[in-house]
Amino acid sequence: MGQALQRAAQWTSAKGGSGGKLEFTKLNEDLLNAIMNWVDGFGSKYPEEAKLVFKSPLTWITTLRPDKLSGGFTEKGEEMVSTQTSEKDGTPMLTLKKVSTNEYSVTSMSLECCESVLRMAGDQKLMEVRSCLEANRDPATKMLGDRFATVEGDDNSIYRFIEEITKEIEQVAKQEGWRRWSQRDRREEVAT
Repeated sequence: MGQALQRAAQWTSAKGGSGGKLEFTKLNEDLLNAIMNWVDGFGSKYPEEAKLVFKSPLTWITTLRPDKLSGGFTEKGEEMVSTQTSEKDGTPMLTLKKVSTNEYSVTSMSLECCESVLRMAGDQKLMEVRSCLEANRDPATKMLGDRFATVEGDDNSIYRFIEEITKEIEQVAKQEGWRRWSQRDRREEVAT
């Protein structure tokens, strides 16, 4: 997803140390609509997968305001946080945080939450998707982890992934072998 976005989207040049913004072109609008439609129907097609917690959250400046939030949120200082939390560490799955007087940021930990943001955004869905992608240039990395990061040139991430799995298998095999060997030694000691 990150590579496809980098290659297909048309970006403005970076200014003042910030990454560029998505240009207002027909190609980008089509891309944003495709992503919006994919996210918007994801939870109904894949309800279990939609609940999977991202490796790191997607965070972006939002058009949402606290009055747009519907059910399942509590106020926590300057933030509105979802009552739904991550099982791993108790982090709220969705957070709306006041950044300045009229500006808020949203932090989402799952596709289910991203879909909720789009629902609450109403006719501003496309702006939400645009803001999210501009703030998260490689969303697949945030969702799935660094092994899915966009890389320039040849993409050998599948080989790195295979190596990682192979190392894990070898470690388990060594541990199992050590256990069996030590159990066999103990049996031999008892027999003598």
